[in-house]
Amino acid sequence: MLELELIDFKVPEIIAIADIFVNTLLVIALGFFIQKNQVNSRSLKDYFIKEVDKVHNDIITFLELLEGTIKPKDTQNYFTLHTTKLNTITKIIDERYKIDSNILVRELLTLQLLIESDPRFIRNYSRNRNTNLSQNSVSEISYFRSTKLKLFHESIMKVNDYSNFKIKFS
Repeated sequence: MLELELIDFKVPEIIAIADIFVNTLLVIALGFFIQKNQVNSRSLKDYFIKEVDKVHNDIITFLELLEGTIKPKDTQNYFTLHTTKLNTITKIIDERYKIDSNILVRELLTLQLLIESDPRFIRNYSRNRNTNLSQNSVSEISYFRSTKLKLFHESIMKVNDYSNFKIKFS
């Protein structure tokens, strides 16, 4: 016959066992909570990164079109659409990730002002006739492409690098 012996635990031993049990439960619960939050956070980051990348690609395509024949009112509509899209995305990114990605909007507005100030653009605007931009404007577009488009990549890197998981020790 198998006899079970009851171990006579003392209060400190019972507290130690209870402490181990409670700590184990806390570690498991925190593990699930942290993992869930990290997955949600990663998904949100991926969404914003894709949106910024999509606008970035649209702008690259648009810059290529600007070097050819354009219709001024269509160009203005394009700027309005993409500035609004970019502004919406950057406001949310700036608020959530505490970074200044609104520089993307400011640079796009600067480019818009430059193009809409082009003498050929102005001359053909009212009739919305096909036109080519001046060589000076085309050079500015090229400069924008080579110096300002990197801001999209920088914003993506900042979103990707952002960590909202902070441990505070009192």
